[in-house]
Amino acid sequence: MIQVNEIYVFASIFSFFISILLVAAIWKIAKLYVSKIKMQKEFQEKMQRAIVEAQEKEREELSNNLHDDFGPQLGIILNQIQPIRNEHDSYTFTREQLEQIAEKVYDLSADIRNYSSLIFPSQIKKLGLLKSIESNFRDLASEKLQVDFHSEIEDKMSYPLLDELSVFRAVSEAMNNIVNHSCPGKMECMIQIENKKLSISLTHDGSHFSQDEFMEEARKGQGKGCSSMLNRILIVGGVITIEHVFNKLTCINFLIPLPKNDSSH
Repeated sequence: MIQVNEIYVFASIFSFFISILLVAAIWKIAKLYVSKIKMQKEFQEKMQRAIVEAQEKEREELSNNLHDDFGPQLGIILNQIQPIRNEHDSYTFTREQLEQIAEKVYDLSADIRNYSSLIFPSQIKKLGLLKSIESNFRDLASEKLQVDFHSEIEDKMSYPLLDELSVFRAVSEAMNNIVNHSCPGKMECMIQIENKKLSISLTHDGSHFSQDEFMEEARKGQGKGCSSMLNRILIVGGVITIEHVFNKLTCINFLIPLPKNDSSH
């Protein structure tokens, strides 16, 4: 009888300690889960603030550029017309004067089209995401820069408009950064499906820019548009990677989830 009681007491104590361990484990798991949820919420709030700040910064830059670029150009045109208007009752221009004014108006019109494209790239609706990226990329070609475009995707891929704008602006920002800061002689754009994701890669032979440098610039939110670029890709659930190929080339790769309605790939 004594042995049975001892076994019962031992079992009770053992069960008690097991219960404590289980409660402690559950509490720890619950605490980690709550902490993870809190971190995710803080990260989302931080990204939302960063997006708003990036948008406001873009608007401020656009406002300053509109003032600095269009104001002087319009002033020059007005100055060219003003003396003629004051001296004559009718407007009489020499051929040279007309050519100068026409050239200024043409430049101003081109600038307005460029700014309009920055505010809302209309080719997105007309051409779709991939063709718009191709068009922008080919426009980079110059005497100093050779560009090569390749795409393994023939079908038009339809993302929600806001997603297409986010990806388009991020890739365009990367193109401009490469041209302005890396000064390449050659650049290639490759679009393909990779691991059931849309892959858009930009490879160039200009100066290197590492993944760590990119993330540091994005964290600081200063210069080169890295923060804006990263935020736009995060919005669509994508990632940006930067790799060095043969220690000579730099490849910036955008991996974007395929559209939910896309079943062809």
